[in-house]
Amino acid sequence: MTVPKEISNVDLPPFTPRNIISIDDLSYSYKDLHHEQIFKYEATTNVVITRLLFTLQEAYTCVWLYNGISGSDRLDLNNYILLRMLSIKADEIMDNLKNIQSFLQDDFKKIDSKCNYKLSSLISSFEGELAEECRYLRNMLHYNEEKTNFLDYIVTKHESDSTYVKTTIGSIVLNYMEPLYATISEYLNVENLKSMNDFEKIYKRLRTKIKSKMDKNN
Repeated sequence: MTVPKEISNVDLPPFTPRNIISIDDLSYSYKDLHHEQIFKYEATTNVVITRLLFTLQEAYTCVWLYNGISGSDRLDLNNYILLRMLSIKADEIMDNLKNIQSFLQDDFKKIDSKCNYKLSSLISSFEGELAEECRYLRNMLHYNEEKTNFLDYIVTKHESDSTYVKTTIGSIVLNYMEPLYATISEYLNVENLKSMNDFEKIYKRLRTKIKSKMDKNN
Protein backbone atom coordinates (compact mmCIF):
# COMPACT_ATOMS: atom_id res chain seq x y z
CA MET A 1 0.00 0.00 0.00
CA THR A 2 1.44 3.36 -1.05
CA VAL A 3 0.67 6.47 0.98
CA PRO A 4 0.72 9.64 -1.17
CA LYS A 5 2.98 12.17 0.56
CA GLU A 6 0.83 15.12 -0.44
CA ILE A 7 -2.05 14.01 1.73
CA SER A 8 -0.17 13.52 4.96
CA ASN A 9 2.59 15.24 6.85
CA VAL A 10 3.39 12.11 8.85
CA ASP A 11 5.41 9.13 7.65
CA LEU A 12 4.22 5.93 9.28
CA PRO A 13 6.86 3.44 10.43
CA PRO A 14 7.49 0.75 7.81
CA PHE A 15 5.26 -2.29 7.72
CA THR A 16 7.13 -5.57 8.18
CA PRO A 17 5.16 -8.50 6.74
CA ARG A 18 4.98 -11.44 9.11
CA ASN A 19 2.83 -14.42 9.83
CA ILE A 20 -0.14 -13.74 12.05
CA ILE A 21 0.31 -16.22 14.87
CA SER A 22 -1.71 -16.14 18.06
CA ILE A 23 0.27 -18.07 20.67
CA ASP A 24 -1.57 -19.41 23.69
CA ASP A 25 -1.86 -22.52 25.82
CA LEU A 26 -5.31 -23.54 24.58
CA SER A 27 -5.98 -26.68 22.59
CA TYR A 28 -8.23 -26.31 19.56
CA SER A 29 -10.62 -28.77 17.97
CA TYR A 30 -13.40 -28.76 15.41
CA LYS A 31 -16.86 -30.30 15.37
CA ASP A 32 -18.72 -31.75 12.42
CA LEU A 33 -22.32 -31.06 13.31
CA HIS A 34 -25.57 -32.05 11.72
CA HIS A 35 -27.72 -29.00 11.04
CA GLU A 36 -30.61 -30.40 13.11
CA GLN A 37 -28.63 -29.76 16.29
CA ILE A 38 -28.75 -26.02 15.68
CA PHE A 39 -31.59 -25.35 13.24
CA LYS A 40 -34.38 -26.97 15.22
CA TYR A 41 -36.87 -24.11 15.39
CA GLU A 42 -39.43 -22.52 13.10
CA ALA A 43 -38.23 -20.68 9.99
CA THR A 44 -38.00 -17.17 11.48
CA THR A 45 -36.00 -18.31 14.48
CA ASN A 46 -33.70 -20.37 12.26
CA VAL A 47 -32.98 -17.22 10.25
CA VAL A 48 -31.95 -15.48 13.47
CA ILE A 49 -29.75 -18.45 14.39
CA THR A 50 -28.06 -18.23 10.99
CA ARG A 51 -27.35 -14.54 11.52
CA LEU A 52 -25.98 -15.26 14.99
CA LEU A 53 -23.65 -17.88 13.53
CA PHE A 54 -22.30 -15.32 11.06
CA THR A 55 -21.90 -12.86 13.93
CA LEU A 56 -20.07 -15.49 15.97
CA GLN A 57 -17.61 -16.11 13.14
CA GLU A 58 -17.04 -12.42 12.43
CA ALA A 59 -16.60 -11.51 16.10
CA TYR A 60 -13.99 -14.22 16.52
CA THR A 61 -12.21 -13.01 13.38
CA CYS A 62 -11.82 -9.65 15.12
CA VAL A 63 -10.42 -11.35 18.22
CA TRP A 64 -8.03 -13.42 16.12
CA LEU A 65 -6.75 -10.36 14.25
CA TYR A 66 -6.29 -8.47 17.51
CA ASN A 67 -4.30 -11.30 19.09
CA GLY A 68 -2.17 -11.72 15.99
CA ILE A 69 -1.44 -8.11 15.06
CA SER A 70 -1.93 -5.79 18.02
CA GLY A 71 0.68 -5.01 20.61
CA SER A 72 2.44 -1.84 19.52
CA ASP A 73 1.70 1.56 21.05
CA ARG A 74 2.88 3.25 17.87
CA LEU A 75 0.78 4.47 15.00
CA ASP A 76 2.35 2.04 12.55
CA LEU A 77 0.89 0.28 9.54
CA ASN A 78 0.03 -2.78 11.61
CA ASN A 79 -2.31 -0.78 13.83
CA TYR A 80 -3.44 1.39 10.92
CA ILE A 81 -4.69 -1.69 9.05
CA LEU A 82 -6.06 -3.26 12.23
CA LEU A 83 -8.07 -0.17 13.17
CA ARG A 84 -9.40 0.08 9.63
CA MET A 85 -10.56 -3.54 9.58
CA LEU A 86 -11.94 -3.65 13.13
CA SER A 87 -13.92 -0.41 12.86
CA ILE A 88 -15.58 -1.61 9.65
CA LYS A 89 -16.34 -5.07 11.02
CA ALA A 90 -17.57 -3.84 14.40
CA ASP A 91 -20.00 -1.44 12.74
CA GLU A 92 -21.32 -4.24 10.50
CA ILE A 93 -21.67 -6.70 13.37
CA MET A 94 -23.49 -4.33 15.67
CA ASP A 95 -25.73 -3.10 12.83
CA ASN A 96 -26.72 -6.72 12.24
CA LEU A 97 -27.62 -7.19 15.92
CA LYS A 98 -29.58 -3.93 16.00
CA ASN A 99 -31.46 -5.02 12.88
CA ILE A 100 -32.45 -8.30 14.54
CA GLN A 101 -33.46 -6.40 17.66
CA SER A 102 -35.66 -4.03 15.63
CA PHE A 103 -37.25 -6.32 13.04
CA LEU A 104 -37.27 -9.74 14.71
CA GLN A 105 -38.20 -8.51 18.14
CA ASP A 106 -39.89 -11.61 19.56
CA ASP A 107 -36.98 -13.91 18.69
CA PHE A 108 -34.43 -11.38 19.84
CA LYS A 109 -36.15 -10.94 23.21
CA LYS A 110 -36.28 -14.71 23.78
CA ILE A 111 -32.62 -15.13 22.93
CA ASP A 112 -31.57 -12.05 24.88
CA SER A 113 -33.48 -13.29 27.91
CA LYS A 114 -31.64 -16.63 27.82
CA CYS A 115 -28.38 -14.68 27.58
CA ASN A 116 -29.25 -12.67 30.71
CA TYR A 117 -29.78 -9.62 28.46
CA LYS A 118 -26.11 -9.47 27.54
CA LEU A 119 -26.89 -8.85 23.86
CA SER A 120 -29.06 -5.80 24.47
CA SER A 121 -26.53 -4.56 27.04
CA LEU A 122 -23.67 -4.82 24.52
CA ILE A 123 -25.74 -3.02 21.88
CA SER A 124 -26.65 -0.22 24.29
CA SER A 125 -23.08 0.17 25.55
CA PHE A 126 -21.65 0.16 22.03
CA GLU A 127 -24.12 2.83 20.94
CA GLY A 128 -23.02 5.06 23.79
CA GLU A 129 -19.27 4.48 23.43
CA LEU A 130 -18.13 3.53 19.95
CA ALA A 131 -21.00 3.42 17.45
CA GLU A 132 -20.59 6.94 16.14
CA GLU A 133 -16.79 6.66 15.87
CA CYS A 134 -16.85 3.27 14.15
CA ARG A 135 -19.54 4.46 11.75
CA TYR A 136 -17.47 7.52 10.92
CA LEU A 137 -14.32 5.45 10.38
CA ARG A 138 -16.17 2.88 8.30
CA ASN A 139 -17.59 5.47 5.92
CA MET A 140 -14.29 7.30 5.47
CA LEU A 141 -12.15 6.82 2.38
CA HIS A 142 -8.49 5.94 2.67
CA TYR A 143 -7.57 8.92 0.54
CA ASN A 144 -9.67 11.86 -0.55
CA GLU A 145 -8.11 15.13 -1.72
CA GLU A 146 -11.19 17.22 -0.97
CA LYS A 147 -12.07 16.00 2.52
CA THR A 148 -10.30 14.46 5.50
CA ASN A 149 -9.30 10.89 4.70
CA PHE A 150 -8.87 7.93 7.03
CA LEU A 151 -5.10 8.29 7.35
CA ASP A 152 -5.15 12.02 8.05
CA TYR A 153 -7.99 11.56 10.53
CA ILE A 154 -6.24 8.99 12.72
CA VAL A 155 -2.92 10.83 12.44
CA THR A 156 -4.65 13.95 13.78
CA LYS A 157 -6.30 11.90 16.53
CA HIS A 158 -2.97 10.31 17.43
CA GLU A 159 -1.25 13.67 17.62
CA SER A 160 -3.81 14.95 20.12
CA ASP A 161 -4.02 11.66 22.04
CA SER A 162 -1.22 9.11 21.62
CA THR A 163 -3.45 6.39 23.13
CA TYR A 164 -6.32 6.85 20.64
CA VAL A 165 -5.44 4.02 18.25
CA LYS A 166 -4.56 1.44 20.88
CA THR A 167 -7.51 2.40 23.10
CA THR A 168 -10.01 2.23 20.24
CA ILE A 169 -8.70 -1.10 18.99
CA GLY A 170 -8.68 -2.56 22.50
CA SER A 171 -12.16 -1.32 23.29
CA ILE A 172 -13.66 -2.77 20.11
CA VAL A 173 -12.25 -6.22 20.80
CA LEU A 174 -12.07 -6.55 24.58
CA ASN A 175 -15.30 -4.73 25.43
CA TYR A 176 -17.48 -5.94 22.57
CA MET A 177 -16.17 -8.63 20.20
CA GLU A 178 -14.86 -10.99 22.89
CA PRO A 179 -17.99 -10.73 25.11
CA LEU A 180 -20.21 -11.06 22.04
CA TYR A 181 -18.39 -14.17 20.88
CA ALA A 182 -18.61 -15.69 24.37
CA THR A 183 -22.31 -14.83 24.73
CA ILE A 184 -23.38 -16.33 21.40
CA SER A 185 -21.20 -19.42 21.95
CA GLU A 186 -22.84 -19.95 25.32
CA TYR A 187 -26.33 -19.47 23.89
CA LEU A 188 -25.72 -21.95 21.08
CA ASN A 189 -24.18 -24.33 23.61
CA VAL A 190 -21.24 -24.89 21.28
CA GLU A 191 -19.15 -26.53 23.99
CA ASN A 192 -21.67 -29.34 24.49
CA LEU A 193 -22.79 -29.93 20.91
CA LYS A 194 -22.05 -33.51 19.88
CA SER A 195 -19.79 -34.00 16.89
CA MET A 196 -20.75 -36.74 14.44
CA ASN A 197 -18.50 -39.76 14.28
CA ASP A 198 -17.20 -41.11 10.97
CA PHE A 199 -20.01 -43.64 10.62
CA GLU A 200 -22.68 -40.97 11.12
CA LYS A 201 -21.05 -38.69 8.55
CA ILE A 202 -20.83 -41.48 5.96
CA TYR A 203 -24.40 -42.61 6.63
CA LYS A 204 -25.88 -39.12 6.35
CA ARG A 205 -23.87 -38.36 3.21
CA LEU A 206 -25.00 -41.59 1.51
CA ARG A 207 -28.61 -40.96 2.52
CA THR A 208 -28.46 -37.47 1.05
CA LYS A 209 -26.98 -38.71 -2.24
CA ILE A 210 -29.55 -41.51 -2.55
CA LYS A 211 -32.43 -39.15 -1.80
CA SER A 212 -31.10 -36.63 -4.32
CA LYS A 213 -30.85 -39.32 -7.00
CA MET A 214 -34.36 -40.55 -6.28
CA ASP A 215 -35.77 -37.04 -6.49
CA LYS A 216 -34.16 -36.56 -9.91
CA ASN A 217 -35.70 -39.82 -11.18
CA ASN A 218 -39.20 -38.87 -10.04
